[in-house]
Amino acid sequence: MILYLSVGTYLSLPIAYWANETKNMGYWWALFFSVTLTPVGCYMLARLSGDKSDEIVMPFLTQLIILTASFLVHGIALVMILAGVHKENEWGWLLVLAGMGLAGAGIFGAQLVFSSRATDDDYGMR
Repeated sequence: MILYLSVGTYLSLPIAYWANETKNMGYWWALFFSVTLTPVGCYMLARLSGDKSDEIVMPFLTQLIILTASFLVHGIALVMILAGVHKENEWGWLLVLAGMGLAGAGIFGAQLVFSSRATDDDYGMR
């Protein structure tokens, strides 16, 4: 557990600075995901968030899928957190961390959808 937190914290700061400079994710989201979902999970979410210079444009169906998954993932995260709290060993705390990261990913997905705009083709406008 101590090794996980020390290595994860050591790698999370450079990834958080990179995400703050170039990606829509921002520093605090990147730091949160680096600690809870490991730096690899944070890197994947940062790549999905897009560049700061680009406007986020998603098709309506993609927005609907992300929003639905964002709401459903909170149930899975709650089960993981409760299972982790009831375990007495070190693996229980990893479940709690992963559940918190999953819940944060759901919130981040919903935030990403609400900050984007849908393409005009999805509404039948040309």
